[in-house]
Amino acid sequence: MRLRESYRIPLLLLACAVTALVFPRACTETRLGVGALLPATAPLTADERRDEAVELREQNAHLTQELARLTDEIAARPPADGPLGGAPFSRPRAQKASLIGARVQHREPSPLRRSFTIDAGRADGVMEGMAVVCGDSLVGIVSCAIDHQARVVRVDDPGAGAAVRTTFVAAQPRAGVERPLGVARGTGDRDAGVLVSFLRADDAAIGDVAVTAPGNPRIPEGLVLGEVVGFGDDDRDGSYEADVRPLRDLDTVISVCVVRLDGDARFTAGAGAGR
Repeated sequence: MRLRESYRIPLLLLACAVTALVFPRACTETRLGVGALLPATAPLTADERRDEAVELREQNAHLTQELARLTDEIAARPPADGPLGGAPFSRPRAQKASLIGARVQHREPSPLRRSFTIDAGRADGVMEGMAVVCGDSLVGIVSCAIDHQARVVRVDDPGAGAAVRTTFVAAQPRAGVERPLGVARGTGDRDAGVLVSFLRADDAAIGDVAVTAPGNPRIPEGLVLGEVVGFGDDDRDGSYEADVRPLRDLDTVISVCVVRLDGDARFTAGAGAGR
């Protein structure tokens, strides 16, 4: 038994050597047998080199066509205009918006929450995530909807959890300052119900108007959140915050509209649409 074990390794090496001699290409390409111990010595043939060069040229041509297509697509986009023109972020393609009229039915009695229900629901085309406005002011976001009713979380609700991308329209335009971007959330404060965070020292000033920014496909840009009534870095952490007071009295709003962006299958109205 010991004799057989002592011959096992030499016989294995002999078998590898014979395999390398009979099938040299198989050993060098797959690194089997002696090929695992020796570098590949079989160079590519002329046909293989030609095939590789052709494949590289085809990939290069495909990438060149794709780059040209993307360049043409960017050039064909409409230029930014309106109060948010010249912003450093990319402007989304314009979508047609329709309004679904509704009336406030019931207001949340808890002082810790800011929400209400409206008399329009899924049958009217209302879906979760849609913006609810009064005039040009964003007053809330639809949090849930049933057939003929929906719940709206106000922008000043401290527990809304739905952050709104925000920018500012300056009362006094500041030359050389890029359009700022921040994130708005409710605070529940009656005097300044919305707080916009993650700003720089020169991003906003008292008197500026906070409006929605591009980035959320369910919330149109340019909806007014309110006026900046305070600005600073109270925590001394280098991140500035803006206190924003809604222009509308959200406690007394009676008639609102739900904004439905057409062309999105998620927002297709139901059988009761056309309200």
